Amino acid sequence: MTVKSIPLAALAFCLLYCSPLKAQFKKADSLKQVIGQMPNDTVKVNAMKQLIIEYIDKRNDEAIALAAKQLALAKKLHYDKGQAIAWRLMGVAYEASGDMQNGIESALKSLKIFEKMGDEAGVAGSYNNIGVVYLDENQTAQALDYFKKALDIYGKMKHHEENVWRGNMNIGRIYEKQKQDTLALKFYMQSLAVSETLKQNQLTFKSNSLYHVSGIYFYRKQYADTRKWLTQAINIVSNADEAEFPHLSEMYLLLSKLNIAQKQYNAALTAAQKGLSIGKKYNYKALLPDNYLQMAKVYAAIGNYSSAYNYQTLYTQLKDSIVNADNVKAVEKLQYNYKLQKKEDVNVALLKDKKLNQVQILLQKTTIQRQYAMGCLIGVALLSAVILMVFYYRNLQIKKKDNELLIASRQEVLQQNLEITEQHEEIISQNEQLEQINATKDKLFSIISHDLRSPVLTLQDTLTLFNSELLTREEITSISAELLANVTGTSALLDNVLYWAKSQMEGISLNKVAFDIQALISSNLHSFSKQAANKHIKLVNQYDQAILVMADISTIDIVLRNLIANAIKFSRAGDSIIISAVVVDQLLHLSVTDTGIGMSDEVQQKLFKPDEYYTSFGTANEKGTGLGLNLCRYFATLNGGSIGVESTVGKGSTFTFTVPIA
Repeated sequence: MTVKSIPLAALAFCLLYCSPLKAQFKKADSLKQVIGQMPNDTVKVNAMKQLIIEYIDKRNDEAIALAAKQLALAKKLHYDKGQAIAWRLMGVAYEASGDMQNGIESALKSLKIFEKMGDEAGVAGSYNNIGVVYLDENQTAQALDYFKKALDIYGKMKHHEENVWRGNMNIGRIYEKQKQDTLALKFYMQSLAVSETLKQNQLTFKSNSLYHVSGIYFYRKQYADTRKWLTQAINIVSNADEAEFPHLSEMYLLLSKLNIAQKQYNAALTAAQKGLSIGKKYNYKALLPDNYLQMAKVYAAIGNYSSAYNYQTLYTQLKDSIVNADNVKAVEKLQYNYKLQKKEDVNVALLKDKKLNQVQILLQKTTIQRQYAMGCLIGVALLSAVILMVFYYRNLQIKKKDNELLIASRQEVLQQNLEITEQHEEIISQNEQLEQINATKDKLFSIISHDLRSPVLTLQDTLTLFNSELLTREEITSISAELLANVTGTSALLDNVLYWAKSQMEGISLNKVAFDIQALISSNLHSFSKQAANKHIKLVNQYDQAILVMADISTIDIVLRNLIANAIKFSRAGDSIIISAVVVDQLLHLSVTDTGIGMSDEVQQKLFKPDEYYTSFGTANEKGTGLGLNLCRYFATLNGGSIGVESTVGKGSTFTFTVPIA
């Protein structure tokens, strides 16, 4: 359907308690201090529950760690209910952080304890938590089964009206997700009726129910009823604190869509702006892409294609970043499976070593038994000289053969051990190579799926508007400079990616020659002149002397180009970029200095590390990949030089690299 619900992480949190966000932030720190001074008893266990609730959805890692401490203390005190609550809260925190496997495992452990205790409210709460995880995994049938079980229990209990409301909302959301609008509307109307009986937080619950009812009517294209129910929802919270109603941004988003459907474009723009303002103010990341997309649609509907293009670009960039985060989670899951398989391979090798040790022990036992038999024979031989002479020779022969077999067996075992050791070392080496290849592949896929895809999609969207003759000549002229900058930046990014990939996979062979570096400086300053002019930045060359250096031209050009581009990226309008050089000990020290925003010592420590690709947005929100400075370090070192940086926050930065004099 067209209406989206509150994000699942927020829903999982609301399954426990529903309290204003501002109050949560104020309570957490003071509550933590109080708990730290409490004795280790059941009162402290229950107090820790309140702090964990404050952390969920805001500090999920801290919530998980605190739930583990709560669980350990409850176990020590033999406090079953405390253990069940700890598992339940841990499951909610895992689900809120995106770890569905640990989320459902924790919820099931909580359910098992509550069932053993006969705690019906606890059982129902665990059913709800499990249902949320299944819904987040898009397994709606299982989620619906658990939500119905929870609602059935709460419906038979007194003083659980809020939980009955949540149960109806959860089931309604599933039917809405399955496009069964009649059933969804039935449960949303039931939740609205329950909200009228609530004494605390009634506005939050009632406005939420009204909003979802209006969403069903919008899906049916019954716009008069949509406006009726949605207006009631907005009026309820119009004079309240926005922070207490996270779904208010969604209400204005739906109102904007409704106004567009009824061709009330000015009203649609006002509603979309309000929704976006609230989403930005409270950082509702899951809703911002929809807010940007709605702004683009409204501006397109009223004929303001320049603004529509800008918001479409913001939507594409933010949507791609969310998709890329999901891809990172998928890669992390693959890496986990790979590490698990690696451990299994090591266990197999250890099992082989164990079997070899058992063979050695068996051989030793055999030797001891034969020596014992030999002693018995010698004892018997003492009784008779004749028997001794007869069997003495035979025993010597048997011993000789046994020793030969033993020596041969030991040599075979040693050879097998040596082969296993070599195979183990080879496996470790191959695993290290695979990990390096995987890291290179992951970085390439990340760049291709996000940093290269976004500019291409932006260009595609613009050309689509151009081919549809929706842009005037003035609008085309106004955005052509931005498109040219995007294409130029993408070209430079491709150069960096190709050089980086080549350096990671097969290395780069240099062609060192003597050349005048002054010509290379002039060429790069000319290439960046238009980009600098667009940002009102002044380029200054203080080194105008011809001087020959001995290096590879292509790689030195990459170093110089990346440093100038980096300086432009972090400079503001009115700043200057200065190229200077000095010769010290047969090395040319070439510096690129900017008067831009500079960087902290902490950021400087992250630069030039081979296995880290640090990046941040420029003064005009320019993006990067983190490859540029690593390429600079690699190529400067490859040419017999080095690179370094000096920077002060707010005053600018100086990057200096050295090149041997010819």
